[in-house]
Amino acid sequence: MTDSILLIAQASALITVLFGIISVIIVTRAAKNLLPGSFKSILSFSVISIIIIVVGNASMLAYHLFEGTSFHDASEVAEKIWYVFMFVGLFLSCLESVKIASFGKSLNIKPAPKKKRTK
Repeated sequence: MTDSILLIAQASALITVLFGIISVIIVTRAAKNLLPGSFKSILSFSVISIIIIVVGNASMLAYHLFEGTSFHDASEVAEKIWYVFMFVGLFLSCLESVKIASFGKSLNIKPAPKKKRTK
């Protein structure tokens, strides 16, 4: 039973890392095609946070691959790296959310005047 759980954890960690790498590539290409500005800086910040999360997921994959083998010490190091990068990635995602929430507020867009009703 534990072997099947470990196999599922390894497979899901591998899939997560692969999709993370694909998302880094897609967001990087999207950011390169934008004109310089605040939205491009938000996407660039997003690439940094995604890379940190992918590194954390890669260390999770290493942890699951080395777990229960003769490389138990490497498994413990990978686990610590996994936790650090996940918490840093979570913190950066929160900062990114704040930047996205404040996007456009600095543009000083005035609302359109209300039309007067005619009877």
